[in-house]
Amino acid sequence: MVNVLSRRVSRRRMLKVSGAVLAGATVPVGLLGRNVSTAAEPVKVGAIGSLTGVVSVWGKVLKEGAELAIEHINADGGILGRQVQLVLEDDESKPDVGARKARKLALEDKVDVIVGVNHSGVLLSIVEQLPQIEKIVIGSCATTSEATTQRFNRHLFRVHANSDQEGMSGALYAKDLPYKRWSVIAPNYAYGFETWGSFISNLKRLRPDIEILDIQAWPAFGAPDYTSHLTRLQAAKPHAVVSAMWGGDAVNLLRQARRFGIFDQIAFFSPAVGALDVLYALGDEFPLGLYTDAHAYWFEAPTSDRVATNKSFVEAYRKKFNAFPHSSAHGTYAAIKTFKRAAEKAQSVKTADLIAALEGIDVDAPGFSGTIRKEDHQVVHDIAWGRTVAFNEGGLKRGIGEVRWTAGNLVTPPVDEVLQLRQKGGKADYYQYVKNI
Repeated sequence: MVNVLSRRVSRRRMLKVSGAVLAGATVPVGLLGRNVSTAAEPVKVGAIGSLTGVVSVWGKVLKEGAELAIEHINADGGILGRQVQLVLEDDESKPDVGARKARKLALEDKVDVIVGVNHSGVLLSIVEQLPQIEKIVIGSCATTSEATTQRFNRHLFRVHANSDQEGMSGALYAKDLPYKRWSVIAPNYAYGFETWGSFISNLKRLRPDIEILDIQAWPAFGAPDYTSHLTRLQAAKPHAVVSAMWGGDAVNLLRQARRFGIFDQIAFFSPAVGALDVLYALGDEFPLGLYTDAHAYWFEAPTSDRVATNKSFVEAYRKKFNAFPHSSAHGTYAAIKTFKRAAEKAQSVKTADLIAALEGIDVDAPGFSGTIRKEDHQVVHDIAWGRTVAFNEGGLKRGIGEVRWTAGNLVTPPVDEVLQLRQKGGKADYYQYVKNI
């Protein structure tokens, strides 16, 4: 038995230690009483996601990706020897709310970094104020290309493909398919315009014989009914349609389009319609044969150099959340792991030091290798498209097969084009294909 008296510190000894603490002297940890804390302040990671509303699942999985990343980082000793703490905010998919929450995280919560953001409109509202609040955002989901071109500022980085990259990769997948008459159904804001514009302009360049219809569908974000849009599209008789619907909007669209027999008549290309939230929600109602890249991450298809890393990530995510990892979870996990890599490279979490460290850094993503370009802070990584197929594991009834990868440098606008667009301002040239908004 240990003698309790031997562990006591005499009153005189304690007073001596206390005096040393007050004087700012270094005191051996073993001499400090239990009520004296020597732990460093935590590194604070702020996260912004759409936790309520029509795309709330995207916010939920963003939160889960953040939680898993922080759990793994803390188990491995934290960042710069400090534990990591998550501060989460809901932007409600509203740009003004997102901007307010970003200011709160920076100025009140005093986070060291902000990650996440699901909605492109919210991201654009946040970007404008980053120089004033002097924080960086590492975007993990919202794809608007404007954020890293026309509205670029040095405080925004992105570890997820943007709309131009997803559109261009889709066009490269579609160029060898027989479809000639093309139209669109997409939400009437930046994400929809850019996804369609990039896809169809690149397809037209690759396939000059295609016809781009003037009859197009641009429903409002969160619209509950697509009947008028679907009937107009059906009457126009396109061979293929590009869609940028996502979240609850994609679920509603697919259910309604099935009733019209759309998928028996028209090929369907969409990045986010194949994201896991839609696949889980629709089960075996989800149409077979739709073309998608699952919002640039499909858990079964990592790049060849990331197979083991992705397998560990998928297993850990399933164990913790009883589901396969969504693109938004994967992107947010990667954002926080990349923040850790940058902080350790810089030996600092100060904003200026992080900016310098993140330019040109390799992204620490489970599913792919990528590098953040210095010129526009956009990650460049390979992207895979495929078709929806039958699947039966973990409650999921649809998966993605016929997967074909395209190299990141082939789907990313060259730096000189990005810089010219930034200097010119205004809208990208592909907006000429956005009709009847």
